[in-house]
Amino acid sequence: MKLLIITQKYDINDSNLGAFIDWWDKLAEKMEKVYVLALEKRSEPTKSNMEVLSMGKENGTGFFRKIFGFYYGLLKTIGKVDVILVHMIPKYVILSFPIAVIFRKPIYLWYTGVSANRDLRFAVYFCRKIFTAHEAAMRIDTSKRIITGHGIDTNLFQISNLSDKVESPRQSRDKSQISTVTILSVGRITPSKQPDFIIRAIADLIKSGYDLKLKIVGGVIQKYHQEYFEYLKRLAKDLKINEKVEFVGPVSHVEMPKYFEDANILINAVSFGGLDKVVLEAMASGVIPLTSNSAFLTVFPEGISQDLVFKLGDINDLRIKLKNVIGKKLYQDDGLRQNLRDVVVQKHNLDDLIPKLLRNMLSIKVLYFGNYDSGFALHRVLIEGLRQNGVTVLECRDNSPGLKKFVKLFFKHWKLRNDYDVMIVAFLGQIIMPFAKIITRKPIIFSATVSLYDANVRDRKITKSGTLGA
Repeated sequence: MKLLIITQKYDINDSNLGAFIDWWDKLAEKMEKVYVLALEKRSEPTKSNMEVLSMGKENGTGFFRKIFGFYYGLLKTIGKVDVILVHMIPKYVILSFPIAVIFRKPIYLWYTGVSANRDLRFAVYFCRKIFTAHEAAMRIDTSKRIITGHGIDTNLFQISNLSDKVESPRQSRDKSQISTVTILSVGRITPSKQPDFIIRAIADLIKSGYDLKLKIVGGVIQKYHQEYFEYLKRLAKDLKINEKVEFVGPVSHVEMPKYFEDANILINAVSFGGLDKVVLEAMASGVIPLTSNSAFLTVFPEGISQDLVFKLGDINDLRIKLKNVIGKKLYQDDGLRQNLRDVVVQKHNLDDLIPKLLRNMLSIKVLYFGNYDSGFALHRVLIEGLRQNGVTVLECRDNSPGLKKFVKLFFKHWKLRNDYDVMIVAFLGQIIMPFAKIITRKPIIFSATVSLYDANVRDRKITKSGTLGA
């Protein structure tokens, strides 16, 4: 099987999208060929069966050049692939759809986000299926939504130890000593991630006597956020905690484990929706997460979830939850840390996600079509045999007399027209064959397992042997 992936960026060193290079590599291990069409290309692929094409953003191209680059890359590859997988950007689904229809290629979308905007709603209509990590990460209720869990590399993100986590980085101290608790905030520098809110909460606890260190990991992506970044540095200085706040800058995905290794708590101040992978990475690393994304109430282990979710924008609630974690030394609770990791290993593991994606993209849906008798042994055996071999079989049949059956079949087929890959017409030679050819652009398979003579003369006995009809 050959796959086309359409994504924003191909850059192994990117602090956000670099994680997905692992996804594409693992898909390539299962595929004959993988093409990646990226808005921006900053790295070369490491797999010999992978080819990366760019729309040109890394060269500073304008809007129309990027559109040209998109369609050039799409037209160059679409005839060579079997399936299209769009990553995160519903607009790419919309732009691809007309070409995909002409070439009869199904489109799948991976989406985890807080928005359910118009682009996403259109994309749902055009996609075969939409993969998502959690029901809150794709909030359009549709039968096309497949909840797969996220894809965290649990071999990369591991608990480095289960007894010394509270100690200072890579050092062991006497447990009776007061140790600095290291807190992480990870994400691009933008008001939506609310690092100013986190700085204020940390400042309040430091003034109350807590020994805390805050590391803010992430860089400025948009130039207009540079002023906000300068404001954050002034805020830490004005609150007299600038020596307790470290602005680390952007960190590549492969370097993140060492920051989790040196941390005790992660604070993630985002709105409801999505399923931020940094929280899952922290869990896999044995770091206690505090988040304002209430979607995690159904992700964290029962009995502790309420203690790890604070109200969005409520600094007092964050202070209470943070004091509780520190006071109870939950970051030293080996059982809790292991339980948090187990959730990720069992439900959000990259090694499990890839087979789920492939199973859904490779599965075939067949429409069994015609004015056949559902009780006839030939059809029962064929339909059940397909289903037992993992093929989804939809049935579209009608036995009304005369032209009425064609009208009914037309409308039944119209409802199912986007839900199958291949049509099987029940009997070769009937007038239903040219009718099927007219109403579908999908491949048609003739059910010629038994000849029409055998079916009508020997099995159904509706025509006598030796007659003109036979």
